[in-house]
Amino acid sequence: MVSKKFWGKLLTAFIFVSLVFVGINSSKAAEISDVQPNYWAYREIEKCVDNNYLNLTSMGEFLPEATISRSEFVIALMKVLRSDDVKIMEKTSFVDVKQNTKGKDSIVTSQQMRIIFGYPDKTFKPANPTTRAEAMSAIGNITKRIIVDNELLSNFDDQGKIPDWARSHYAKNVKNDLYTNYPNEVMLRPNDNLTRAEAAVLLTKISENLELIADMYRTEKQPDEIYLRTEYLNVYEKAPRNNVDFYNIKIVVEAGNVFVANFDEPFNSKNQSISIGDIVEFVVSDNVYTDEGTLLLPYQSRLSAKVTVIKKTAWRFKNDKALLVINKVTLPNGKSFPMAGVPLTQANKLVKVSNSGFGERLGGLFRKNYKEESKIDFLVNYSNKLSPVIKYDNNMGDKIYVLLTGDMVIPVKAVE
Repeated sequence: MVSKKFWGKLLTAFIFVSLVFVGINSSKAAEISDVQPNYWAYREIEKCVDNNYLNLTSMGEFLPEATISRSEFVIALMKVLRSDDVKIMEKTSFVDVKQNTKGKDSIVTSQQMRIIFGYPDKTFKPANPTTRAEAMSAIGNITKRIIVDNELLSNFDDQGKIPDWARSHYAKNVKNDLYTNYPNEVMLRPNDNLTRAEAAVLLTKISENLELIADMYRTEKQPDEIYLRTEYLNVYEKAPRNNVDFYNIKIVVEAGNVFVANFDEPFNSKNQSISIGDIVEFVVSDNVYTDEGTLLLPYQSRLSAKVTVIKKTAWRFKNDKALLVINKVTLPNGKSFPMAGVPLTQANKLVKVSNSGFGERLGGLFRKNYKEESKIDFLVNYSNKLSPVIKYDNNMGDKIYVLLTGDMVIPVKAVE
């Protein structure tokens, strides 16, 4: 028989696991005491509370119908933009914003980023309620510039009440659907005070449409960089480096690694004029994997190289040879990132994968102890010896070795 002691331990474990899962699924929004799920802005209020854009009172109240002060709206807006911890300068021209003013840093930063403007008497009036027009002006200031006809506002019965200084902002925000007009869809009520519920709706719309925000107003917070593991790339056995370091947010293929690419089109300098600045493209014809099986560059990734130097030739009827530097990778999904590399050469001859069975030779370019050298040693010892010359008789599909002369950093987001 199973003892009572066993069932007691099992019950204790069940309760513990249940509490853990309850804790995982809980949110700050669950603590809101004065907003019910059927409230018109419940979803937006819940999101703002969970993301700490707007806070609850000590009694767990959100106070959805209360007004929101000018300083509170600015603080929340800076949190949505992820710029609440950005400080440009200490001083402000607002005479009523002091060191102990609530939200002082957000107000100062917003002023100097030209998100907000004060009154003609050089005051900001941080404790005053935010009007709907003032909120529309701030949102209009942070969104990307677009051309919008103010006739768009004729759809609203009270559009004549919009202050002149907010009119263009209203038109742009209506076009972008970054406004609220609950409960009457044809009334904007521009001179009414903004409620906390209405602020929650505006802040949520901004947070869900950050692509509409001008880049200068967005400060993305990157997660902490965490090293995960090192794998190895041995496409070419004599490559000076083969380390590939994996992090939670990026993959670093170290300088000195080598992989294979192909000419994307014929490159014959006898039949074409080569100029500095011309772009030559290579294509990855096979997936590039680490030894451990992790995909680094998928099939059909494209490498862009720029002609940086023209190597003169003594032959009258041959065009000059092109020296190339590869500076960009574009993945099949359209995402791209920078790289630094060259077509690997030795003695001014392009090193291609041999089709004749004579092997793949790099001559004396790399010393025998290259694998014992650090990445810095590689850059010092070899970079100044590279002569990335493209010969005049390359065919489409010809394979070359690509040597990284700097770390190739592949963002994890690019390959997701």
